[in-house]
Amino acid sequence: AFIKYLRKAKTVEAIQGLDQIKAGAKAFYQADHYDPQSGNLLPKRFPPNTGWTPKRSCCEDKKGKGKCLVSTKAWNTSAWRALQFSMNEPHYYQWRFVSSGKGADASFTAQARGDLDCDGIPSNFEIWGSSDGQGGVKVKGPIIRNEIE
Repeated sequence: AFIKYLRKAKTVEAIQGLDQIKAGAKAFYQADHYDPQSGNLLPKRFPPNTGWTPKRSCCEDKKGKGKCLVSTKAWNTSAWRALQFSMNEPHYYQWRFVSSGKGADASFTAQARGDLDCDGIPSNFEIWGSSDGQGGVKVKGPIIRNEIE
């Protein structure tokens, strides 16, 4: 029961991180963006896609003992900066943001993936967002799979 409690406590990182990403995605979508060449207003959209950050599972980093060590370089991309998101302390999850479409057809998926006991079975947390058609953003989730695996 104690081990289960400890794993459950680690999932707070995923929920809070997805909330931060959601806030960053909404702020980016609702802000005006302009074409640097023409100066014309661009259609509403979400930030660009990221790959999994960090690229490898936290369990692969032997120095971190199941946690991912901080890598400022990994988080210093235009997409993560646009989302105003980074991990500045050792953490248990990998993160990914995928967006598509523009204007009323814009949508995104944000994910957190972590193997809390390094047994090869990950916990997955996911939110889905899309334009509400009136300049706002609606979000569903989190959808949780294998919460404490």
